[in-house]
Amino acid sequence: MATVMTYAAAVENTIIAEMKRDPTIYYFSTWLPSQAIVDAVGWDRAMYSGIEETQAIGSAVGSAVAGMRPIYDTWVDFYLEGWGQLVLQAAKLRFKLGYTRDVPAVFKMAVGFQWGGSVHHSSCCHNWMANAPGLLVVYASTPADAVGLWRTALRQAKDPVVICEPDYIAGYSIQGPVPEADYTIPFGQGEVKLQGTDVTIAAVGAYWVSVALAAAADLAKQGISAEVWDPRTLTPFDRASLIVSVQKTGAMVVVDQAPKSFGTTGEFFATVGEALTPIPPMARVASMDVPVGFSKPLEEYLLPSKDKIISAVKGVLSRKSGTAAVAPPPGK
Repeated sequence: MATVMTYAAAVENTIIAEMKRDPTIYYFSTWLPSQAIVDAVGWDRAMYSGIEETQAIGSAVGSAVAGMRPIYDTWVDFYLEGWGQLVLQAAKLRFKLGYTRDVPAVFKMAVGFQWGGSVHHSSCCHNWMANAPGLLVVYASTPADAVGLWRTALRQAKDPVVICEPDYIAGYSIQGPVPEADYTIPFGQGEVKLQGTDVTIAAVGAYWVSVALAAAADLAKQGISAEVWDPRTLTPFDRASLIVSVQKTGAMVVVDQAPKSFGTTGEFFATVGEALTPIPPMARVASMDVPVGFSKPLEEYLLPSKDKIISAVKGVLSRKSGTAAVAPPPGK
């Protein structure tokens, strides 16, 4: 049995259930906690942190070392205000202490554009987090995956967990079935969301996996069979299943809303390029290397889209078949 719910409801229901199960879990954020969480556990375990990100992240790290399991919640942009606490303290403490103490803090962050949001609320820094050894980075794409991965974070993780989620405006309303059974999803296990034979579309995050699936549906009408692959976690990263998918299809398009340069898409390329000979044709669909501003039309211009994915797929398939035109030199 399964119940269809939004991403937002799936996450909130899971947090509440896990807080009831485990009295060491507490929640605090830079906005007031929802009434549902307060009603479930009371104000002593559901708190407003104030807009003091360095202190909030630091207190989460300290309480985690002391035996609690905190959930701190704010936009990814504002985690950068407490970057030292996250990557210098949280990420390194277990190693520094010889793994004699755990640091089971959960850092919940809204990532990405908002369709007309603020330049200070629309960043994508998940690749930064994944580049910090010691942090586990989760990026679920469906309500069902979010539930299973949240349970793993709150029940099993000994290291700090960064949980990236679609922005509250752009992606939190995504719906899907959530099994009623009590299940967890291990970190480091990607999943094929749609089987295909011609090209792998590797998409990162809830909003972009849904866009990739929509692109695959349109491509199917044109006789192109696209496989959609979802990493679900960036650290640990399931390189093996990505390689298997691309080896099967012989081509890859990576979709991620982070800026194109020095980002997640490059790691996907390197993973495949180091494993397969000859290297299959690949393309990236990512954001332009500019800040995300307030204007929705500008957001649409600089972000990935279904049409951009379809165009990239056709480009790699033309190279796969040997029919692609030679690109002119840079600047021509």
